[in-house]
Amino acid sequence: MKITQENLNKLLIKEKDESVILGLLLEFGRLKLKLENILDESWYTQKAGENLSSRLEEIALEYASIRKLFNRSSIDDLISELAEAKRKQHKHEQMESGFIKITLTSENKRRIQFVNELIGLKSKTSRLDHLQFYMENPDEFLIFIH
Repeated sequence: MKITQENLNKLLIKEKDESVILGLLLEFGRLKLKLENILDESWYTQKAGENLSSRLEEIALEYASIRKLFNRSSIDDLISELAEAKRKQHKHEQMESGFIKITLTSENKRRIQFVNELIGLKSKTSRLDHLQFYMENPDEFLIFIH
């Protein structure tokens, strides 16, 4: 298969608009449930238990980082960050076509979507709670649904 810009865009640019935070919470809950019931899982899943635990820790760290950013940022900070990301996006779109341009623009698009998500959440709540809170109170997930 020939590598084209269209093929690269499909690989690098995530078109589906989904919540990063909700995705992390759902994956965390799914993996936690799987680990709690690992003896009921297949032999292969049981052998992968260590990897599942490792991924669970990664998700917890990523969520903690997002939570820290969200809780310390005001809506004005987020709007400024969005403006900066859009400025960078415009600058990168002016570059000549190539792999670096595709990489930079796709990275910026993800950043813009993420900051937009944080701004939307900031309009619904002033702070994010810890992961365990959302695992214990599933109705609180509603703030993450657009």
